[in-house]
Amino acid sequence: MKKVFLFSFSLATLVACSESGNEEMSATNESNGLSDDNADDRVEEIDESELNEAEEIAMDFIRYVRDIDRYRFEFELGPNELDHVVEYTDLSGEDMLIRTKIDSEGSPGATYQGITADYAITYQDYDNTYHYDDMTEEEDLTGAEILFWADGIEENIKESSLTYEGEEEINGAMAHKISDLQGNEYWFNQDNPMLLKVSLQNFDIVTTIIDFEEVEQFEEGFFQLEDVIPDDAEEEHPIGLEEEDEV
Repeated sequence: MKKVFLFSFSLATLVACSESGNEEMSATNESNGLSDDNADDRVEEIDESELNEAEEIAMDFIRYVRDIDRYRFEFELGPNELDHVVEYTDLSGEDMLIRTKIDSEGSPGATYQGITADYAITYQDYDNTYHYDDMTEEEDLTGAEILFWADGIEENIKESSLTYEGEEEINGAMAHKISDLQGNEYWFNQDNPMLLKVSLQNFDIVTTIIDFEEVEQFEEGFFQLEDVIPDDAEEEHPIGLEEEDEV
């Protein structure tokens, strides 16, 4: 059974910004059944003979991303303060592994984060510090951005709530624009099944996809940031932890 965790960058941002948003996100995830164990079974529940144009386009995206084990995903978050994010995800083993590099507008440097089954490690290159956080398993939540979108879109297909809005150019590429009943909007590349842009109205978040590619293999220690954190980096401890250790 694959353990799945809630720790994607943009979702974590949403949670930090709004407690009510966190409750809504959790409720949506639970209703969508985001555990990755039965992904193929969930797709097979949909009668594809009755799909409209928007749903057919969305199904191509769902099947595409659920057939990928390892990938690199680069995107920007807006529309207010701009964050540039590079996410690496490995779904090939029992546990989901995620690594992100985040460059935030106004920040003096980059923040790196590696997610394993047992812990998360965060490194800030501008002050050369890192810290660990224990990971808590969440049975029905997902951490990978792509899978989060796929599960939400699939639920919209089951509810017949997707509408084709026409064609639009996104960063020089032609896209199919699709909306749902909640006012969320999705732009799918016409040349491949991948998304080009996502606008989530409830959270005022617009994600623009810059690049997406499959990865054949990751180096050992990649998700532990072994290639990023220098030997002279300083480990930070939660407030009060060092004092307790000395007692």
